[in-house]
Amino acid sequence: MASIYETIKNNPDAALPNCPGVPGAYEGTLLRGKYKIKQSAFTEWKASRIVKMFILDPTDANMAAVEKMITKYTAITIADYIISFLSRDKLSEEQLSKAGLKLIETSESTEAVKLGITLLGRTKNREAAEKIETLSYCEEFTLYGAVAVKNILPQDEADAAHMRIAEKVHGWGKIALMYELNYDNESIREWTVKHGCENDIGLSYLANVCAIKGKMASYMESRDCLDNEAFHGIYNIFKGLLDADSQNDGIYDYPEAVKATRLFKELVEKDPAQKSEASDIIDRLPIT
Repeated sequence: MASIYETIKNNPDAALPNCPGVPGAYEGTLLRGKYKIKQSAFTEWKASRIVKMFILDPTDANMAAVEKMITKYTAITIADYIISFLSRDKLSEEQLSKAGLKLIETSESTEAVKLGITLLGRTKNREAAEKIETLSYCEEFTLYGAVAVKNILPQDEADAAHMRIAEKVHGWGKIALMYELNYDNESIREWTVKHGCENDIGLSYLANVCAIKGKMASYMESRDCLDNEAFHGIYNIFKGLLDADSQNDGIYDYPEAVKATRLFKELVEKDPAQKSEASDIIDRLPIT
């Protein structure tokens, strides 16, 4: 059977072994719910010892032990704690890279690949960053890959990698990615306003982060009109804020809601087609 890396390299949309359901949904819902995801300190310590043994001696047998352990507990519940325990040990970057690459390149376990990405995120291995980006095109791994790429690469290269990933993901992976972008980058802020909110899960999952981090009000304040991309992007953001799921932030959680509403109304008044298309939300927006 091909490794997960080879499968995704050939087809990012391919079904993964032992991974039923929507890619990335487990982490996405777990992180946004009221669930306990912390393991006991003893469990975390035992898991870290298994991973350390593999790092020091990356044999197939030791990798199998890691795969069995991480599949039992899942990466989202224990990987960060493993890293915390390992940080107390004197493990070289070369050792972390070798172990992490073996996991992401050869494992047939999705959870082990996630752990491998997490280990590589503690290095500056540029070869690994390329492979992690490839894995991140599959939404099961975007959450882990977006963080690791940001840790490995210089800011400008990480920004470029994040934008390449953003063009490939549309579901839970995109939701995870949007929380890792560099919003000091003006071009990323503009992309966020125009395209950041689009996703296959629900507009309300990204509406507030796009409005705030993308500086939507400031974007509109600096324009005399909205091109079609900007109009549809801002419409989606307002739509998501107005129709927010109970676990997501709504229009009244957006600090600049009144100002943004005023600017949006002023801009769409200049274009009859945009005004007509936005009619279903205009009257629902906060008034000055």
